[in-house]
Amino acid sequence: MKKHKKFLALLLSAILVFSLTLPVFASEQGTVTGDGDTSYVNTEVMEVILPTSDAWNFQLDPQGLLGGLRDGNSNSATMEDLAAYAGKIIAGDYAPVAINRSSYAMKLSVDVKLTGDAIATANEEATNAGTANNVNLNVIASKVKVATTTSIFDASSEVEFALTKEDTTIDFVFSAAQYDFIDDNGTFKFERRLYNPDDKDDENNDLNGNGTQLSLGGFVNVNADWSDFIETVDNNTTIPPKSTVGIAAKFVLTKATDEEIAITKVDGAYGLITGAAPSAAIGFGVLEGTTVNVDFTTQSSYSVPFNFGNGLTIKSVIRTENGTNFVEGNQYDLTSDSIIFKFTSNITRTVVVTLSDDSIHTITLDMN
Repeated sequence: MKKHKKFLALLLSAILVFSLTLPVFASEQGTVTGDGDTSYVNTEVMEVILPTSDAWNFQLDPQGLLGGLRDGNSNSATMEDLAAYAGKIIAGDYAPVAINRSSYAMKLSVDVKLTGDAIATANEEATNAGTANNVNLNVIASKVKVATTTSIFDASSEVEFALTKEDTTIDFVFSAAQYDFIDDNGTFKFERRLYNPDDKDDENNDLNGNGTQLSLGGFVNVNADWSDFIETVDNNTTIPPKSTVGIAAKFVLTKATDEEIAITKVDGAYGLITGAAPSAAIGFGVLEGTTVNVDFTTQSSYSVPFNFGNGLTIKSVIRTENGTNFVEGNQYDLTSDSIIFKFTSNITRTVVVTLSDDSIHTITLDMN
């Protein structure tokens, strides 16, 4: 009996050992897999507003009729009454607006020029010189700061650019609008922040964006005959103007480069300009190489705007027709920003000014 019990105990022990070391074959292994989801939304959102209109209009008011009669709420006025209003350019009701509402900075390039038959001038003084159909049309960019490659200065409420017959390119860099991540019932979104999210049609929501409005202003020659620029009526038939004046502009928005953003250095609520307002070229500026009309019967001298650049001085002033070397104090006087030519006869003359850097600048004075 004892032997039987001992054998049984050994048998149970052996069974227990074998049961603990029983191998599991590969075909009986378990595996666990799963899918990974990505919570991510695109943060590059482009939303811009660009002007598209043929209504960027303006009116020349050489006699002050608009300013003195219509805007002055008077039905009649004398020439003397209108003198204070005369010679202005009156902007129309429409002014183009460009706004960046994107989630990244955008560069706006505006190519703009004066079109038609009027002569482009740089400022009020040059506009009213002589009797030509001179126009100083300025594009005024509202609420911007000006940034150069080396510094930033506050341009107050506006920056002004005088137009020519060739494209003037004005570059702006608008910083990004404010954007937020939103959980919309389990769907993640990246959306422009609304100042009034409960009312998406609230016009205050449009304030979240950076841009500028471009308006017009300037001067028109009060001494010129503008009759060719107006409509006439003959036998109840309206005859279009013989001459025209207008403006043409192209607006292009592109993503700003890191270099363009770095130049501006600051964020502006209404955008930035890369580069200061274009300064007048050294010399006679837009009058360089042109002919200006001088009324010799009323003028014994004529002041021409002149940019002397960075400390340049006059080397010589020569009349090309006979080689006469003009002398300061006799044939001309100087101010910090102009040359005042003096006349003793009504002979048309072309004048060549050589500066101390040997640059040459010419202008023709047509005496009539």
